[in-house]
Parts: sequence; structure tokens; C-alpha cells
Amino acid sequence: MRVFTILFFLIFFLACSSGGSSKVKKPEIFLNEEELIEVIVDFRLTEATIRQIAGYGEDTRKLSRYYYDKMLKKHGLTAEDYKRNLKYYSQNPDEIHDIYAKVVVRLSEMQTQQAIQK
Repeated sequence: MRVFTILFFLIFFLACSSGGSSKVKKPEIFLNEEELIEVIVDFRLTEATIRQIAGYGEDTRKLSRYYYDKMLKKHGLTAEDYKRNLKYYSQNPDEIHDIYAKVVVRLSEMQTQQAIQK
């Protein structure tokens, strides 16, 4: 789980630090903004689930792989497709910032809904 988080941020920062010197071409399997938001939201929810399981003292390496693979399969993606889309969108810092702002809003709305249902 921790490896996936580190990998995610490493890819994100590498994509942002490219300085625009070489433009990344549009991925073959391209996610529009809304689709990418949905995938990132699911990525974060999957990460939270794994963290919660790890809190019970479980070894989460195999479980992490299972959950992440299942989440990506739900969206018809591979890990490489996801990375390519992040790298593509990260070329434009304003756009990726807006996407992450929408992810935060969506997760906050989900948290509020969860609190209301309790």
C-alpha cells in the first residue's frame, strides 16, 4: 500500500517537473477529466480501506495488490494506463490542481453523506 502511494506521488512529481520541455502525448486509453476524477476517488477509497485493514495488524501486501487491481479493472484500466493519464494531465499544473480539488470535494461529500446516514 505504501509503495503504491509513494509510486503515485513519484510519478506525479516527475510529470510536473518535466518543465514542459517534452510534451507527453495523449495516452491511447485516455480518460476525460470526469473519468480521471472517478478513478482517483476510487484510488483514495481503496487506499483508505487498505490502511484500515492494516490497522488490524494484517499484512497488506497481497491484499493491496488485489484491491488496487480490482479497482483498476472496474475502470477498465491497467496500472500503466492510470500512470500515463496522470502524467499527461500533470503537464498542465492548473488542470491537475483543479482535478485534485474536485477529488477532495467529492470525497468530502461522500464523508458528509456517510455521517448523515449514521
